[in-house]
Amino acid sequence: MAASDWYRNRDWTPAIAAAFDAKLRRARDKQSYLRIQASYLAERKPEVALGLIERYFELGDHFDMAQAYVDRSTALLAQGDVEGALAALGQALQRERERPNLRTQAWSDYAMLIVGDGRQERFDEVLSVLDENKDLITFPVDKFVWHAARALIFEARGAMIEAKTAAEAALRLADVTFSGYRDHPHAGLVRDRYPTIRARLDRLARAGV
Repeated sequence: MAASDWYRNRDWTPAIAAAFDAKLRRARDKQSYLRIQASYLAERKPEVALGLIERYFELGDHFDMAQAYVDRSTALLAQGDVEGALAALGQALQRERERPNLRTQAWSDYAMLIVGDGRQERFDEVLSVLDENKDLITFPVDKFVWHAARALIFEARGAMIEAKTAAEAALRLADVTFSGYRDHPHAGLVRDRYPTIRARLDRLARAGV
């Protein structure tokens, strides 16, 4: 067993939980181990992940708190709690404003969740978050999300020229096969992600304006 396996379990049984707790009692940085383990279970075992994250927060302030809120949102979304997931992402974004030294994908998850769910009453919030993070995004998938969210918001508001332009920009990024980083050439690519959003963008890009 690798040294890190004890806090990267992809399943959870009473035996695994007991072994994890035994290791955790001897660990120094308990919060990091709780959060990392929660992230591995957020989609598969959301109720377990949420319990681990609560234990994380009970230990007080920690450097990766923004990511803990993102992991909480993933678990809540796996349970079908969209409002709870959005609230957790909002907490992550606020934490990043207060402690900008550690950024997460909260902005991207927040934008895609709201736009994909058609929550037009929150579109202004999304545009604000996109503008806030514009200069921080680097990978093709992040740039794709930035343009895709704007395209769908513009479409919903009847600004079809702007929607078509943003959709075309997003689709160009979806086709990128090199990250721009020599040491990590395939990192951060869109690949087969966001198929439903891409279909909507393709219709927008082909539409006459």
